[in-house]
Amino acid sequence: MLQFSSTAFDVAAEELFATLIRGGQVVLLPPGPVPGIAELTELARRERLSVLNLPASYWHEWVAVFDRYPAASCPALRLVVVGSERVDAGRLAQWRAAAPTGLRWINAYGPTETTITATLHEPGPGETYDGTTVPIGRPLAGVRAYVLDDRLRPVPRGVHGDLHLAGPGVSLGYLGDPGRTAASFPPDPWGPPGERMYATGDRVRARADGTLEFLGRDDHQVKLRGFRIELGEIEAALSTHPSVTDAAALLREDVPGRPVLVGYAARSGAVTAAELREHLERKLPEYMVPGSIVLMDALPRGERGKTDRRALPPPGPTGAGPARAPLNGATERLVAAVWSEVLAVEEVGAEDNFFEAGGHSLLLLRMQALLTERLGRQIPVVDLFAFPTIRSLARHLADEGQRPSATGDAGRRRAAARKARSRAQAPRGSAR
Repeated sequence: MLQFSSTAFDVAAEELFATLIRGGQVVLLPPGPVPGIAELTELARRERLSVLNLPASYWHEWVAVFDRYPAASCPALRLVVVGSERVDAGRLAQWRAAAPTGLRWINAYGPTETTITATLHEPGPGETYDGTTVPIGRPLAGVRAYVLDDRLRPVPRGVHGDLHLAGPGVSLGYLGDPGRTAASFPPDPWGPPGERMYATGDRVRARADGTLEFLGRDDHQVKLRGFRIELGEIEAALSTHPSVTDAAALLREDVPGRPVLVGYAARSGAVTAAELREHLERKLPEYMVPGSIVLMDALPRGERGKTDRRALPPPGPTGAGPARAPLNGATERLVAAVWSEVLAVEEVGAEDNFFEAGGHSLLLLRMQALLTERLGRQIPVVDLFAFPTIRSLARHLADEGQRPSATGDAGRRRAAARKARSRAQAPRGSAR
């Protein structure tokens, strides 16, 4: 079992304790940044890993390069558990078409408040999905799942409702916060006397067979790259800047498959987006700092005076403002082309910083895969962290003696051969 999650994250308890009490072996990740897909599959081969428990966003990145790093290259692997975020049904179809027949795959759902996993979904043979998201499945033994309306009454199957979870795994509440505990842990009218249930805040519906489908949140809480984020905390932190009179935050997905946090600030003085970002970096953990900040004279309002979140505009081109440093040489242009594709932007400058332009660790994995493809060699993820600008990375590649114009052609030839093999194998994969 690979201990992939940070030990500060609840899933780590399942990876560690559930494995050890059954006599299994836990393999720790090497120190450093999140491993690239090449590093993950190499570790799985070397350590003969049989179980992987991965965040959905990381697993999505693996599926995107499945032709280069197939699960079949990890011969001991028998189970992959995915969770912490929505799972894309299209990516699951790609996985099932190419993964070894005996490799099990499970989507796991559960908040920390109910002791990690509460429901599981394992696709049946030939099972397809009407929507874009894989269901979260059915409750584990001992877990009771209720789909209720706003008066805590059960709704019929197929009708949207709020998911409440009950059973022995429900926690006692939030330490030192009785008000929040009372709101989130109401009494369970269908359980033993004195038991409480947890109001997850997740909107779901139950299919005819009882399988739960996740529909979204009913509040301003979101999940990004496995982290639970309260948008109100970002808004409050923005509002503490003396030049900000009003603030909002959204999780947007203007480019499919690329969710990004965006902050909005109504300003009363001379302040830049970069200054507000620095302000947030001093107050919030890295994963809560918006990838883009939009400056406005005033936030749009609805009829009742509340912020009209639907009217908030998408962020403009990253770095509109000061002139960008021009690109010099083939290596800088190659890196810039990869940046543009990964960040979904049209223009980049040689001194632009990947993370300040909206990049994060998972997009870095995508960048690693594309650079590997076009340079014809492995690029360690740690190098991408160490050299976050186009110019610094290009210089590092040059110092390593790389020749993109030559090795890139070889990489493209290998890519074309892989695509040809993939097309030839498609009928067999889809028939499985």
